[in-house]
Amino acid sequence: MAAGVTAGLANGVLTVVGTSPSAPIVVDIYAYKMPRGPVGFVVVEGVGLYPAASVRAVSIVKTASEPLLVRPGPNWNPTFRLTNRPDAPSAPQVTPPITAAPSAGVESAAEQAVVDAVNLARKQNGLAPLSVNAKLVQAAQIYAQDMARLNSMQHDLPGASLPTLLDRARYVGYSYSALGENIAYNYRDTASVMSGWLNSPGHRANILSPGYTQIGVGVAYNGRGEPYYCQVFGRPA
Repeated sequence: MAAGVTAGLANGVLTVVGTSPSAPIVVDIYAYKMPRGPVGFVVVEGVGLYPAASVRAVSIVKTASEPLLVRPGPNWNPTFRLTNRPDAPSAPQVTPPITAAPSAGVESAAEQAVVDAVNLARKQNGLAPLSVNAKLVQAAQIYAQDMARLNSMQHDLPGASLPTLLDRARYVGYSYSALGENIAYNYRDTASVMSGWLNSPGHRANILSPGYTQIGVGVAYNGRGEPYYCQVFGRPA
């Protein structure tokens, strides 16, 4: 995660906010325009990946000296708005109380479909399947629910009861030698979210890593019925 950078997509506007002059904001447009609209993704490096067809404009808010790099995509580039603020000292970090949503650690049908798709991709690449671990399921479900509740997709989520992956692993009591996470937003079915992950090098690396042996998946919906996905990968200690 790029420390000090957050992003969220609402009503067609992807808002990227920086809070630290030392943290670069990097936005990549991995998309091109088709007759019926753009395809591909808008990626805020270290923060999240967003379907290009849902992004009409990108609003970037940064401190005056904060580094910024925008790499436009071929033949399609959304409207950009840039707002500079004076440099300000970092606000103190406040840890919210832990009030994680309950989770039974059992995959729903939609969540199991993602597990099955992951294992199919691994089989096609000569890798052993991942087994479902109840503690990883709990961690993934808690985070999917928090992202949906806060309408925000990022790996470290301010305002969540358990804002980091390590927080969630400790909370559910998962001891690990390897741990990783993929998240996604507003893909309408298993095939589309898996296609998005597999076409992103970092997400694909998690899915096809030989270092992981276990998985948990969470899927939750915000008030508009838009799905948030979380995959947590692990190898027990």
